[in-house]
Parts: sequence; structure tokens; C-alpha cells
Amino acid sequence: MPRLWHLTNVTRLTLAHNRIVEIPSAMANLENMEILNLFNNSIEELPLSISTMRKLRILNLVRNGRCEHQYNLMVWAAAAGGTAAVE
Repeated sequence: MPRLWHLTNVTRLTLAHNRIVEIPSAMANLENMEILNLFNNSIEELPLSISTMRKLRILNLVRNGRCEHQYNLMVWAAAAGGTAAVE
């Protein structure tokens, strides 16, 4: 995936069902990302850099174990600031 981080114009990305265990902090380089679908992987933790993705509206982390709780807290915090929505 390293080449992916240079595609800064990407607005939607689906990486569902890929057994991904870690999201690299470089994901935040995708500064125009609006929708990120990571459904049904093995992600347990999110890098703090995800919070810098200002255009991210939808982040789907359903069926990712412990990460789902972290995701719910992140969505709640973002919603309080009016910058995110839940799909």
C-alpha cells in the first residue's frame, strides 16, 4: 500500500474484507478522503493521524473487534464538532 499515500486526490476508498491489522499513520496523507470503508478487517487501533483528515465524513470500522469502541468514541467527538457523520 505505500504507493497509495501519494494519491492525494482520492476521495473514496474501500479496503473491506482484506484482513488488515494496522492502519499506517501515512493514511492521513490522503487529505481529500471523504469516505473510508475498512469494514470487516482485524484493525484493533487507529493512528492518531486519522483525526487530521479534515474532509473525512464517513469512516466505516464495523466488524473490526476492539477498534469499534474506539471508532464510536471518535465519531462522537467529531459529531460534537460538527465535522463527521456516521454511515
